Amino acid sequence: LSRLKPVTVWIPDLERAVRFRIATREWSELPASEADNTDLVIHSQPLHFTFANAFGVQTLGVSARMTLRNGRSNWSRHRILSSLYNSGIYLRPRYFLTRRNLEFLAERRRGLAAQVRSRLGRMAKGF
Repeated sequence: LSRLKPVTVWIPDLERAVRFRIATREWSELPASEADNTDLVIHSQPLHFTFANAFGVQTLGVSARMTLRNGRSNWSRHRILSSLYNSGIYLRPRYFLTRRNLEFLAERRRGLAAQVRSRLGRMAKGF
């Protein structure tokens, strides 16, 4: 969590810019002049849903109710971490190396390998 950078959001229906940091649960309002420099554009209802539900980040991505403008890799890390959390997979060694997680990884090894290859290919192309 501490490696995640803050995310800045423009909330058009409230005409407010905010910054949040998951690791420290910080939430601060930014000057409206920062609207064009934010990472995401999200209306208040889907943003509230995102934080009110463990599966909110995945739902946000599927519903396409946001626009990603900056910080693609940072937002990807937030999405991945949220997906892991929602699946009950925790990255600390004492939680990660449990029988349940190891069985899950064994079941997903082929798909996981394909995802890693795809990601590496996109990184090589600059995406």
